[in-house]
Amino acid sequence: MRAVFLTTDDAEKIADFQERSGYKDGYSEKVLSSSLNNDNNFFLALVEDGIVTLIEFSLAGDTADIEEVLVLPKMRRKGYAFSVLGTAEEFIKSKGAKKIFLEVRKSNLPAIGLYEKAGYRKISERKKYYPNGEDALVFIKEI
Repeated sequence: MRAVFLTTDDAEKIADFQERSGYKDGYSEKVLSSSLNNDNNFFLALVEDGIVTLIEFSLAGDTADIEEVLVLPKMRRKGYAFSVLGTAEEFIKSKGAKKIFLEVRKSNLPAIGLYEKAGYRKISERKKYYPNGEDALVFIKEI
């Protein structure tokens, strides 16, 4: 398994992966292409015969925001999300960021466990943040 940064040529693969991973808030290829063309947005994947795990994040000044961490259902609970998160954090730190933020659905207990294991801490809650009205928890990690 190897970590690779994805490019605009990978927009279709990302959209397909989002669907296969069960991500309900996925983006269209057009939106993904636009995001991939932004020098502050990054898509990092673990690949082995295709994308297995994907993390999207953005950088702005001394902060980073993790937008999504996705793993194929059959590959979950094997440490891949933790691995890609660590690789992304190393890259983020190399670019001078000091803090990483993320939001996670309050009901997504596996993801919350992952972030806590990786050293993130909850700093606030956003009521009715998601389109379905679910609350989001906001986490931070200082690096």
